[in-house]
Amino acid sequence: MNIATLNKQHKLAKRYALALYKLHDSELLDNLNEAHLAFVQNPELLDFMANKIVSADDKKQVIYQVFKDFSLNTYNFFMELIDAKKFNYFCAIVYELNSILDEKRNILRANVVSIIELDEAQKVVLKSKLENKFAKTFELEYELDSSIISGLLIKIGDTIIDLTAKSKLKNLKKQLI
Repeated sequence: MNIATLNKQHKLAKRYALALYKLHDSELLDNLNEAHLAFVQNPELLDFMANKIVSADDKKQVIYQVFKDFSLNTYNFFMELIDAKKFNYFCAIVYELNSILDEKRNILRANVVSIIELDEAQKVVLKSKLENKFAKTFELEYELDSSIISGLLIKIGDTIIDLTAKSKLKNLKKQLI
C-alpha cells in the first residue's frame, strides 16, 4: 500500500470519526469500542465483514446476529459502512474516534516498557511525573522486555523517552569510539 492510499484511508477514517463524535451519543461510542474489541478478538469476523465477495445482505445479517443488543444508532452506522463498502475502515474509524475523545479529554496514552513489573507506588510516581511534565492526564499500559537490561522505555505516540541501560551503553560506546 502506498503513502497516498494510506493518507486517503486516514482522512476517510478521521471524517467518519468526527461525524460520530459530533453525535454526542455515549451509548454509540461504548458500542463501537465493544465491537472493536470483538473484531480484535475475532479477526476472521472482521475479514468476513471486509470481504468484497460477501454480499451486503449477508454482512447485515451477521451484524444483526452478533451485535443485536447494540443501539439503533450503532446498527445504522454499521449499515452505512456496509452500504458504502467501507467496513474495512472500521478499526481505523474507532481508533480515530478514541484519539479525538482523548484529545478533548486532555488524555495521553503511553506504553511503558521495563524489565521487571513496576509496583503500584512506582506506577503512581511515574504517572504523576508524566502528568506534570506534559500537563495532561495519562493512561499507561505496561509491558515487560528483558532486552532493555534496566530502566524504562516510554512511548507516547511518536515520542520515545529512552531511559534504558541499553540506550545509555549504546551512547557510551559512541562516545568512546
